Amino acid sequence: MLFSQSQQDINQKNEQAESLLNQKPKESLVLATSAKAAAESNGYKNGEAKALALLGIANYKIDVYDKARIFINQAETLSDELDDTSLISFCKYWLGNLELNQGQYGKALDLYQEALLLAQKISDKKNMARCLDGKGTIYESLGEDDKAMELYTQSLAVAKDAGFKEWYGNVTFELANLIYKKGKPDEAEKKY
Repeated sequence: MLFSQSQQDINQKNEQAESLLNQKPKESLVLATSAKAAAESNGYKNGEAKALALLGIANYKIDVYDKARIFINQAETLSDELDDTSLISFCKYWLGNLELNQGQYGKALDLYQEALLLAQKISDKKNMARCLDGKGTIYESLGEDDKAMELYTQSLAVAKDAGFKEWYGNVTFELANLIYKKGKPDEAEKKY
C-alpha cells in the first residue's frame, strides 16, 4: 500500500513537471529532479524513466542541450529495459528535436520516423501527433510546403482523435503560417 502511494506521488510529480515544461521549465526541472530521486529510492523504474525524460526536455527548453541529450538518452535506455514503447517513442521524438535544433535534418527525420513507427505499433496517438508534426517541420524547413501541410494536417487530425488538446494550438499555428506563405492572408487569419 505504501509503495503504491509512493508511485502515485511520483506519477503526480512527473505529471506536474510535464505540465510546466512550456511555461516554467525551471520549475519543471525541480519537480522532475524530485520525482527522479523518489523513484530511485523506491525502486520505481517507470517513474524514474519518465522523470529522466522530463529532465531532458526541461533542459532542452532552457537551452542546455548537452544535458538534455544525456537525460533523454538515459530515459530511452531505461525505457528500453522496461519495454515501455510509448516512452521510447517519446524519447526518440525529443532526440529528433535536438537533432533538428542542430540543423541535422536527416538524423531528425530518421528519429521522428522511428518514433512514429513505434507509436503506431501501440496506437499511441499523442506521440503519433508529435512525430507527424516534427516531420512537417523538417519538410517546411526544406521548402516542401505541400508535404509539410499534409503532415501538419495529419498531426492535427490524430491529436483531435486522441483528445490531445494541448497540441491543437501548436499545429494550427503552423498550418496558419503555411497558408499565409501561400498568399492567403484571410484564410490564415481565420486559422490564427
